[in-house]
Amino acid sequence: MKLSVYILCGFMMFVFTACGTTSASLNINTAPSQQSQQQAQSSQKNQTEAPKPQPQPAGVITFDQGGPLPKGVQPPVDTYLKPGEVFVPGYAPDRFEGNWGIGKIITPASEKTKGEAEAVQFYDNKPIWISANFIITKSRPATAEELHEGMLVLCGKIDEYGRRNYDTWFLGVVKSMEYLYKGEILMERYPHDALPKQFQWKLNLIRIIEEPTLRFKKVGNNYMKLP
Repeated sequence: MKLSVYILCGFMMFVFTACGTTSASLNINTAPSQQSQQQAQSSQKNQTEAPKPQPQPAGVITFDQGGPLPKGVQPPVDTYLKPGEVFVPGYAPDRFEGNWGIGKIITPASEKTKGEAEAVQFYDNKPIWISANFIITKSRPATAEELHEGMLVLCGKIDEYGRRNYDTWFLGVVKSMEYLYKGEILMERYPHDALPKQFQWKLNLIRIIEEPTLRFKKVGNNYMKLP
């Protein structure tokens, strides 16, 4: 009888010991698994968070002027400008609503000229000294594939008699591509001390501004160009 009791007690101690060991092993195995899962979630969160936009200098506004063409897209052949020709400011050179005409640079800007260049518009052939940042020295025809909302571009108003010296170019911001089916882009411009004005413009009369990057400051309802 005593022997049976001893055997039964020994068997029960073995079972309790085995269960305790199993429980401990489960705790040890699951702890690293939870930690790995938290690290994976943290890593995934860091990968999907979008980078924050870089702040602009106080009071300075720049628009998106585009960049390299999408892969596989070739720029249209530029048959408008001739070698050495640039867009020289005409009316209201320091305002968004100002315009440009075809011309050339006579004296490039330098430290000696305090950042101003001597240029002439072919319309009147009168030399002027003006901030080099107002002269559009590099541009090209736009393609539909690269245009998108918010882009700052040049819009051309071509003389009906084909006199290039009478052509004028002005700024516009792309608002929508919804009229592309008929070869037009919905644009917006900002007249001086007036509400923004929307208009549709032919794609073949739009140019991408490559140089310089135009800088503005907001004054009232207007954008004023910075030299």
